[in-house]
Amino acid sequence: MPVTYTAFGAMAVTVDDTRHVLTRGRDRGVLAVLLAAHGSPVPAERIVTEVWGADAPPTALGMLQVSVSRLRSILEPDRSSRAGTRLVSTAAGYAVHADALDVDTWAFEAAASAVAAARSPEEALQRADEADSWWTGDPYSGCTAPMAVAEADRLRELRMVVHESRARALLDCGRPGDAALLLSPLAPAEPYREGLWCLLALAQYQSARQAEALETLRTLRSRLAEDLGVDPSDRARQLEQAVLAQDLAIAAPPATTPLSRPAPSPSPAPSSTPSSTPSGTPSGTPSTATAGRAGVTAAAASVLDAARASGRTHYLAVSGEAGIGKTRLVADLSRLAAEAGIDVLVGRCHEGDYAPALWPWVTIVRGLAEADQAPELAPLLGGSPTDLSGGSGLRMFDAVVELLVASAWRRPLLLVLEDIHWADATSLQLLRHLASTAPPAPLVVVTTRRTADGHPGDHLVDTMAALARAGAERLPLDGLDDEAVGQLLAEAVGEHDPRLDLRVAEVTGGNPFFVLQYARLLQGLADVESVDAAALPVPEGVREVLAQRIARLPEPTQATLATAAVLGPFVDPDVLAELTREPVADLLDRLDLAVTAGLLEERGAGYAFVHALARDAVAATLSAARQMRVHDAAAAVLEDRLGDDPDTAATIAHHAHQAAPLGRPQTERAARWLARAARLAASRHAHAEALALWDQAMTDAETGTLAEYDAHRGKAAALLRLAGTPQARQEILAASRLARDLGRPDLVADAVSVLNGAGVWSWREHGVRDEDFLELLRESAAIAAPRDEARLQAALQMELFYAMDGPAANEAGNRSIELARTSGDVAVLQEVLLVRALQLWEPGGAEVRLGVLQELLDLELVGEPRALMLFRLGGTLFDIGRPDEADAAMAGCAVEVSALRHTGVEIPMAWWHVARARDREDPEADDLTRAALELHQTSGYIFSFELENLARVRLLPPGGAVPQEIVTRAREGSPAMRAIVAVALLESGEPEAAHDMLGPQPPVGASDYALQAALCLRVLVLSETGPTDELADAVARLEPYAGSVAIYGTVDHLGAVDYFLALGHHALGDPRALDEAASAVELTAAIGVRPWHRKALALLESLAEAGPVGITRPTG
Repeated sequence: MPVTYTAFGAMAVTVDDTRHVLTRGRDRGVLAVLLAAHGSPVPAERIVTEVWGADAPPTALGMLQVSVSRLRSILEPDRSSRAGTRLVSTAAGYAVHADALDVDTWAFEAAASAVAAARSPEEALQRADEADSWWTGDPYSGCTAPMAVAEADRLRELRMVVHESRARALLDCGRPGDAALLLSPLAPAEPYREGLWCLLALAQYQSARQAEALETLRTLRSRLAEDLGVDPSDRARQLEQAVLAQDLAIAAPPATTPLSRPAPSPSPAPSSTPSSTPSGTPSGTPSTATAGRAGVTAAAASVLDAARASGRTHYLAVSGEAGIGKTRLVADLSRLAAEAGIDVLVGRCHEGDYAPALWPWVTIVRGLAEADQAPELAPLLGGSPTDLSGGSGLRMFDAVVELLVASAWRRPLLLVLEDIHWADATSLQLLRHLASTAPPAPLVVVTTRRTADGHPGDHLVDTMAALARAGAERLPLDGLDDEAVGQLLAEAVGEHDPRLDLRVAEVTGGNPFFVLQYARLLQGLADVESVDAAALPVPEGVREVLAQRIARLPEPTQATLATAAVLGPFVDPDVLAELTREPVADLLDRLDLAVTAGLLEERGAGYAFVHALARDAVAATLSAARQMRVHDAAAAVLEDRLGDDPDTAATIAHHAHQAAPLGRPQTERAARWLARAARLAASRHAHAEALALWDQAMTDAETGTLAEYDAHRGKAAALLRLAGTPQARQEILAASRLARDLGRPDLVADAVSVLNGAGVWSWREHGVRDEDFLELLRESAAIAAPRDEARLQAALQMELFYAMDGPAANEAGNRSIELARTSGDVAVLQEVLLVRALQLWEPGGAEVRLGVLQELLDLELVGEPRALMLFRLGGTLFDIGRPDEADAAMAGCAVEVSALRHTGVEIPMAWWHVARARDREDPEADDLTRAALELHQTSGYIFSFELENLARVRLLPPGGAVPQEIVTRAREGSPAMRAIVAVALLESGEPEAAHDMLGPQPPVGASDYALQAALCLRVLVLSETGPTDELADAVARLEPYAGSVAIYGTVDHLGAVDYFLALGHHALGDPRALDEAASAVELTAAIGVRPWHRKALALLESLAEAGPVGITRPTG
């Protein structure tokens, strides 16, 4: 039976002429990994990591087996118990056994190799045609497994090599016009591929288009110089000279006589093991390496060599005190990399609040991105984000990693992140994501970090730990030795007494920046050669040296520098001129003087301080009052000049905030720009930075204004994304009160709707009634437009739900849907329906919930709303006794969550899997419980207190003693929590303690997700402990749920309500108990809840034998 595999375009398998397109993402991923391995075995654990990710669930190996089984059923449908011959299992792992021509990607690679081995141009063209015939679409399309992604990149590179070989063959056959036609559309997409551009120029020249050929070569030269700061290779320069001279050696050959001539060789196709002998090697040190740093520079260069040789990402963590030479070291390393043909990109972190969130990554991504980049990169490219839902930040992180990997496979890449001790939290989070991903690519990531600068923050500590786990090479820099200090002094001051080296080394500790600044101080002495080293002053530190040197500058220069220092690390002469109202020419003279003094350096069209220490020292010459006024002027100038550029929002906000104490106009400007900067941070998924900016905006906003409202609402949104739901609610309450006082019901609706993104669970505790907020919502709804009233009624519904007022909550919920439908606003209808599905827990509520969710299904939701809807649908389907459909809906939710990289649904999903594992009596249920609890506790997600107690009870051995801590905590919890612990106490032989633990009945009208569990377990305990009147009341409260599945939301399943009714009725002598027990047996069997099915069977047998005889209970 012939079998072929398609990895170009849609992943498919053709068996006996029947094509099977793989529609399941996991199956595609598994097959893609195996095909990318070219028949070599891949260990199961590696496949799990590739397809399910590094944080794969404990059940992933089982799911892998399911995927393999499905694939085998397609590949070998007639296979029974015999071993597979196509998808085989070995001690080393799984593998696909197939001939090269049976896998289209393997066949393409074989054909590409034949192109390179062709013995004539005509044969090369024929082989290239064969190779192109296999390429029918993007390789491994839609597969995100790193092995498949890397293989896809390698195949794309190999295809480019085939194109170059075809072009070379066309030229050798005397067909330059065809070669030019082939290469013209390819060159712009590969701006740094010299071989391709040289071939295009040669084809144009041989087609009698000399001017176009020269323009092509000049374009190449310009791109290399402007983008990379390098010159074209000797080969490109020689070709340009030959074109100018109309050299006969590069003339077109006769069409029938191929000509052997020098031509650019194609770049080697990257593979899992790239060549270890590239055209250039960074080993060694540059001729201008910093004195005393040859050894560390060589060590750093060896990391570049290792990355190129292995095709794996390598990390280098450079650290040291301020001024020790970290920037100079990476500059030397960058020059080595450029000389070896490695692209270099630098992202700098800045002290203070001058730069927007993710700024170091913004500069890197913009240096690599092309016009048609992934939409997830839009926030970093200056565009508007297409998605701000949960998980969109991680999807943006994934897109950045994919961009880096793709770029590194086109050309090895050195990524430098300077001064990460100043990085914002989200920039560090992205760096941790890159480190944890460890993509297979010739990529080197270098970080520099200042030490001895106080205790590092938690984000930085976590980042350094992540780099260490990724195998980062640590390169701490120490002070220079005496000899190196002497070399630096000689460069700075010329000939001098050698004893000076020892003295300066002692004073500066060998810190290169300190040495150079001290040397510049010495330059002011009349005769350095004869200076008495022992008589030199000993400054307290580099700041004192800098202060002395600044004092030597002319006063106008000092003033200009002081203003520039307040502006920030970089100096734009035009902005400075507008700020100081002085001629640019005069300022340029002063700035150039500062360059010669070693305080500034030229950078692009402007200047930059050589070091943060230098800027700090200059800024310190201004009083706080003067600095405040410079900030004010800077904010005004930048607002006027660059206010439309979103990347300047953080800088303007910083200046405005620093000037806010000057008066009301300044505070208004500060609040406005801080809000704009916060929104920009949120759009880049930098929610921690957005929260900090909203906090600052709050301090600057005038009380009772829209600016204050914006700050409260913005804080709420940021807190919600940072899992601070309780704090977010407090900000929403404040925003709502302010909006009411402003007479803006629409803003009240906007504020309360923020909580609609709180996830799939409720967002605050039940049983607490906030009358003030309820009244605020009612007042606002009474005067709001229908669209806003719909959202207000939805919020009112939830507040009444939390207040245990079920009937009123239902009335508000129905009203919200009615208004949303009337408004015709589909987005509002979707919003209120999702909220409505959270609230319906009373008897018969599951069927109503299902109707609401069905309407949401019909709305064809996408993204985060669809994930939320599927989760609620899965829970609801289980509630009404349709477990298979429930599992299918939850599986669909898991797919959405995986695609979204959502972080708000994974915790509820983890508890759902715990419940289902206990339903099946899965031996891994306890491990899943511990994993869910750990995930919950570390995330700061809501309800961790309650679920921690639930987990600890479920992990107790049968009949085991209940720890006092659990008992104490339960007394502070909900009726459901108390009932769960009461059952545990009863089973441990403490009936009186169990009865005492129950507490009073839940209030009438309550209808939360845990009420049914509380009522069921209450009946269970009272059926053993009495009194009769309490038991009768409890049974009466439970009877409306008769025939239902017994649930504790989506975190625990208790079988059938009828089981508990049977217990209660039997204890009360009610003959209905027998029928209820039989009903419980039937329902628990149908839904597959094994532990409770066994209990129901035992109860039924007991009742059948004993008859419906009641037990006498005390009445008080």
